[in-house]
Amino acid sequence: MGRVGLGACRIAGPNRVKQSSKLQTWLVSTAQPAPRFSIKPTNGYYAKDSVTWVETGPRRQADVYIFAYHPENDRNVADHRRPDQWEFYLVPERELPPSQKSIGLSQIRRLGSPGRFETLARDVTRVIEKLPRLKAENPPL
Repeated sequence: MGRVGLGACRIAGPNRVKQSSKLQTWLVSTAQPAPRFSIKPTNGYYAKDSVTWVETGPRRQADVYIFAYHPENDRNVADHRRPDQWEFYLVPERELPPSQKSIGLSQIRRLGSPGRFETLARDVTRVIEKLPRLKAENPPL
C-alpha cells in the first residue's frame, strides 16, 4: 500500500485533526501513557493562504474535531502510513468540555464511535450538516 495521509481525504468545513498513537518510538517501557489530545482555545488561525493570521481572541477555532488514534502496539505490525490501522472519532466542538484544555481517549470514546478512513470525508460532512451554524459563517468581529 502506498503512503496515504489525511491530505488524500478531502474534508469540508473548519475542522481540527488531532492524532496520537499507542506505540511511541521514544518510550522503551511497555507502560504507555494514556493518550491525551489538546483542545485548548487559541487566539487565531492562519487563513487558507497559510500566510495571513486571523486574530479571533481565545476560542476553539474548529466546528468539528477529528481525533485520530493508532491503537496498534506491535512494532512488527504497526504502520502509521496505513489508514486502515487508525480509528477516527468525530466530535462537534460544542460537545467538548468547555473549560478543559485537553481530553483523554476514554472521554472521546464516550462522545462517539470510531469511524474508518474510507468514510471519513462523508462522516465529517454529515456532522457539519447537523450543526446549526458554522464558525466560518460567523467570523469574529
